[in-house]
Amino acid sequence: MKMICPYCSRPLKARNIMFKCMNNIIDTSTGDRKCPQVEDEVLARYRNAVYPVFNNLVFETKGLGVSLPKEGCCPKCGEISKERVCQFCHNELPAFFGESHNITIAVIGAKGTGKSHYIAALKEILDNELSDPFNYAMIACNDDTIKRYEENYRKPLYNDHQVLKETESSVVIYNTKMPLIYMMEFFDKTRKKITKTVTITFFDTAGENLDSSQTMLAENQYIVNSDGIIMLLDPLQLPILRKELQGNGMLLPTANTDSGDILDRTINLIKDEKKMGVKAIIDIPLAVAFTKMDALMDQLPKSSYFRNPSPHRMIGAFDIDDFNTINGEMRSYVEKWNGGGFVQKANAFKDSAFFGLSSLGCNPDDLGGTVPVVAPMRVEDPFLWLLYKNKYIPGTK
Repeated sequence: MKMICPYCSRPLKARNIMFKCMNNIIDTSTGDRKCPQVEDEVLARYRNAVYPVFNNLVFETKGLGVSLPKEGCCPKCGEISKERVCQFCHNELPAFFGESHNITIAVIGAKGTGKSHYIAALKEILDNELSDPFNYAMIACNDDTIKRYEENYRKPLYNDHQVLKETESSVVIYNTKMPLIYMMEFFDKTRKKITKTVTITFFDTAGENLDSSQTMLAENQYIVNSDGIIMLLDPLQLPILRKELQGNGMLLPTANTDSGDILDRTINLIKDEKKMGVKAIIDIPLAVAFTKMDALMDQLPKSSYFRNPSPHRMIGAFDIDDFNTINGEMRSYVEKWNGGGFVQKANAFKDSAFFGLSSLGCNPDDLGGTVPVVAPMRVEDPFLWLLYKNKYIPGTK
């Protein structure tokens, strides 16, 4: 079974698993910790820290490195710890790490394409609308995931109806390097037995991290070992559409990095890091999705298939016929609005597909940045396609 650290994206073997002492007891006679914290240079390097980072002692086990270790004994205080960490970045590994398949989904796109809104809407749909028809439970794997999603995504968007803040570069704030990690437990028809599990790791990438090849190499290594890439395109950035929409009086966002440049850097990063030949095809599924499609309803013909609701949830499987129609329609829009060059670039991937979606379903209030109601449109389509390509959900015609 493939094991990838969900934080630094390094491939792991049993011998790469270390433990962190969890003895936080204070000696009442001295007021000192019974197992003092130590400077952790590995964790500091991962966090891009300027100042020293202190952490509970991280230590190796004395096993043979063949089977996955369950616990370790702290060499300083003798306490048993079950808190496993990655050797390469010293971040705590999720519960049951190595006991289920794990896939990494990279969500990339230029600044302002709506990556955070997409992840927020997708998580809510996966948790509350798709779990019943697809017969799974979605469980957060650690407290950091629970806290970050609640504070950075759900509360501001769904409770306060506020537009989410743009994700800051991980070069400036290391927390943006931290992924959201969930376990999906699939049940049998009786819903009393778990038939398979998969750990899903989401990375919400700051647009600035994709503006140079050097920054991508340092901050976005997870793209290289990902099991699927969702690349979001903002149609409001395309010159042809901007001209049409400005004529209709729509307030448009500031122009940002060209999506073709980001795709170029992504292809180069993967091929360079995997030492692939110039003629090699990348074996990672690429889902390209136009966001903010609600703003383009007047530009779409009345016969547009995008106007139909996503059917996958109604049948509890990935609807291949619907996918083929949407893929063809959106591919033609990409060629029409963004030029055929982008579609040709996507052919660097063995599997690529095109989607349209709206994370909010409406245009936020331009003055206060408020979202009257969150009504997503086809947000789940790219993610379900990636699950289907990775053989975690069935497809049907």
